[in-house]
Amino acid sequence: MARIESREKWNRSGVRVVAGLTYRYQAAGHWKDWYLECDADGYSNVFMGLVGWTKRVPGAKWFQLIGVVDQDMRYVLRLGREGTFTAPASGELWAFANDAGIAYWNNSGAVELQVQEV
Repeated sequence: MARIESREKWNRSGVRVVAGLTYRYQAAGHWKDWYLECDADGYSNVFMGLVGWTKRVPGAKWFQLIGVVDQDMRYVLRLGREGTFTAPASGELWAFANDAGIAYWNNSGAVELQVQEV
């Protein structure tokens, strides 16, 4: 189990994934974007939609849990609270709360991420 801090731009999971294999994950807990609390599924709202292009992964929700293999943004996994994914590459899974690159200073909280091969 890995603790994914919302204030950190990169969190090591300690989990090695292998390209082509499928994994099940679950993320429990809550984090805050300034005063907006959510879980790893993230949130959407009209005002924040106006600046959505500033998110590290623009197509994902604000504060959605994102996984990346070896910190390589070519291998982005839009995660959330729970589900499965197929590893796009082999390496270590890193994770973060999807926020604007310059806005991590006002984040708080963490989720506990558990990953296992299916």
